[in-house]
Amino acid sequence: MRTIRGFYLFVLLLAGTTIVLAQQTAAPATPAKPAATPPAVKLVLPAKTRIITLVVEPFWQTNCYIVAGPTGQALVIDPADDLESISTAEKPDRYHPRGNDAKRIYAALTENKLTLKYMILTHGHLDHFGAIGYLKQQTGATIMMHEGDIRPKGDPFEGCPKDTRMFDVEVPKVDRALKEDDIISLDGMTLKVIHTPGHSPGSLCLLTSYQGKPLLFSGDTLLHYYKGWDGNTYDTGRTNFHDGSGNQDLLYRMIREKLFILPDETVVLPGHYAATTIGDEKKFSPATKAP
Repeated sequence: MRTIRGFYLFVLLLAGTTIVLAQQTAAPATPAKPAATPPAVKLVLPAKTRIITLVVEPFWQTNCYIVAGPTGQALVIDPADDLESISTAEKPDRYHPRGNDAKRIYAALTENKLTLKYMILTHGHLDHFGAIGYLKQQTGATIMMHEGDIRPKGDPFEGCPKDTRMFDVEVPKVDRALKEDDIISLDGMTLKVIHTPGHSPGSLCLLTSYQGKPLLFSGDTLLHYYKGWDGNTYDTGRTNFHDGSGNQDLLYRMIREKLFILPDETVVLPGHYAATTIGDEKKFSPATKAP
């Protein structure tokens, strides 16, 4: 009889335990607090930022911008070099970077006591990156560009800028592939990547603000409008490349949808020629007319 009672007692205890566990499992969970919305990044160049403009590569006259923060840490946008054509019938479209403009850029850095941290390419055309090899060797700076203009895996020039095949010297690989909305931060400076394909698949612009106004480094996506030899108005880099990498309709759409939505007072520092504003370009740009 004791055994039976003990058995019953064990069953009851086990049943009680089971009930308790079931009750604990069924108890409503405390609702999790919603994740806090991260604060918006303020796109700004501090008041003591210096922007040094060098016109490099004498044929294409590329604008190279050295942007230095308050403590002297710097990034350079489109470090081009002067190029010597060494094209032949067997090897067309071949160029040799002479190094003169690369040394000019480095001299500007040293004379202003700046430490180069980043090299940012607005796209992968040869007139925008000829100096990266020399500057990489001198400074070790990180090379950045949009992933769309980096030679793909399996390519003979894998990991390098798009037009690397046109050079007769070794070109360093890109260290960081950029994409839409990436934030680049250095020495209190913050810039946002805007992907604007059309002139090339990986063309990009960099948006920030400076001295109270929005500021856009536009590469060859948007230039100061000019009259072409045919009498037409242009304000972009060309798109009629032999390799089919340009797309004018896409370029115009990117300008309308991503750049012309910026405030009219936005200052535009382009890859070639004079500075302009978004408002000024809206008046004359062919991009305002949708196809």
